[in-house]
Amino acid sequence: MITTSRATVDLGSGTWVELARGKDVVARIERWGDLVAEVVTSARIEGRRVRAVVTLTSTPSSPGGRVNWGQECAVSTDTVWSMPLRGGHPEDVECTEATAPADVAAMLERQPEVRAAVSERSLQMPEEMVSMSARIFTRHGRMMSIDVWADEGFIGLDGGKPGLRPALVAASHAAYAEELGRCLRESIFSMRGRTGLPPIRFSSDIAPAAPLRVP
Repeated sequence: MITTSRATVDLGSGTWVELARGKDVVARIERWGDLVAEVVTSARIEGRRVRAVVTLTSTPSSPGGRVNWGQECAVSTDTVWSMPLRGGHPEDVECTEATAPADVAAMLERQPEVRAAVSERSLQMPEEMVSMSARIFTRHGRMMSIDVWADEGFIGLDGGKPGLRPALVAASHAAYAEELGRCLRESIFSMRGRTGLPPIRFSSDIAPAAPLRVP
């Protein structure tokens, strides 16, 4: 479970450890000042092996001032699948993304406190991962994002749409990102702020089929 003052996200099954907790300035609002979000990162581990990393970023409340989020969801690489979430206000900025392969070194460079925690716990990060994320930025200054990084054994979800993504991004990973967006909206637009991640499953979690018995 990841909890901030505004959001609670159930991470699902597996062994999870919190790696870092802090704050980040995500915008500046006229006559208000800095808009500060809480940032919490947890990892799913098997022994010392990291299978997944989840980062929740959430502002504690809506300050009420107008925020022009600009190009927060602009995407321009051939390894990213992106689409706006449906049903939001025209002035809100909403998007989902899936990236493969994701740059693990760059992620750790952006989050030195996570890199330090991985080192202190002697955890083993995968050399290559895929990433899925969803972000919502509202016109009234509320924002929330969930970033999920998983190793190459990550299955994703059924239902991805072919033809809407680069070849490197699996349809199942794009489908996971879209479902992540639905869960994010469930949290940010609710009074209690609760939601749960779509299941994080790996190919190693699936039991092999029983051999066919021949009479």
